[in-house]
Amino acid sequence: PYLLIGGGTASFAAFRAIKSNEPKAKVLVVSNEPVMPYMRPPLSKEIWFDTDLGAEKSRFKQWNGQERSLFYEPEEFYLSAEKLGDAENGGVSVIRGYSVVKLSVNDQKVLLDDGTELTYDKCLIATGSSPKTIDVFETAPATIRERIHSFKSIRDFEAVKERIEKSKNVAVIGNGFLGSELACALAHYGKDGSLKVYQLFNESGNMAKVLPDYLSHWTTERIREVGVDVQPNSQITGVEIYEGNQLKLKLSNGKSVIVDSVIQAVGSRPNVSLADNAGLEIDPRLGGFVVNAELEARSNLYAAGDVACFYDPRLGRRRVEHHDHAVVSGRLAGENMVGLSK
Repeated sequence: PYLLIGGGTASFAAFRAIKSNEPKAKVLVVSNEPVMPYMRPPLSKEIWFDTDLGAEKSRFKQWNGQERSLFYEPEEFYLSAEKLGDAENGGVSVIRGYSVVKLSVNDQKVLLDDGTELTYDKCLIATGSSPKTIDVFETAPATIRERIHSFKSIRDFEAVKERIEKSKNVAVIGNGFLGSELACALAHYGKDGSLKVYQLFNESGNMAKVLPDYLSHWTTERIREVGVDVQPNSQITGVEIYEGNQLKLKLSNGKSVIVDSVIQAVGSRPNVSLADNAGLEIDPRLGGFVVNAELEARSNLYAAGDVACFYDPRLGRRRVEHHDHAVVSGRLAGENMVGLSK
């Protein structure tokens, strides 16, 4: 009855809304990740403040001191997919490690990458986004690329943590929320002097795209105070191996930075490959699936989270990449999938 494509926050908010309004609903989530739905924000913040807890138990301490799991629900909350069809009181199942490769809107069917075909009554596309890569890094030799990480998933966190354990200095590329949060968290993690953190970006201050100049510059100074070597107006023009086992980042201002590893946080692109065979419209300027103010792309088909380019009656057409938006839009999509027409 309810098929959710994607196992992130938007899907979690949607199935919670569906079950709240239709307690016996049967919901199937298709996730290409190997783990159950989890929250991403702590991966660049709180989890670095108690990394033994995070790495070993996938748990973190919130700012109020209370400990909680990264995962939205414990494993026992979910039904196995084999039992979902016969579940008298409904439930939520997650099949992990699968991708939807084809969506037939008129037939209300999807095809998984293993050849399995599923039909649905209502479907939500919540496929999220993928990290962008700087051109200089993308064309670099493999020996350089293996030291350069993107940061999006729990797997990325684990890979970065493993790399950081072997590093004395790291460069975070990007000045947005993710790059700024991660630079601060890593500076705290290495506050005993074991890790030097650089933050490099082309703009004049942190979060310059969302903050006015005076507040952006104020933020930059606060980030420097926690130990980050922030270098604005620093576009990367080249990268090469330095003395056998380090990376030399060449900057547009003529300077260079020597580091053991690099984390790039330079934005994301929405995962909209399903549009190709489904005949769905992609916004040419903002990206994402074009949906109306009720998050509907076509009859019985919705989109939420990073991939939804929605019509806002007050502000016009928008697309938002943010955890809060994933929660709000996933909830709205779930409510409308059960017929609330909000």
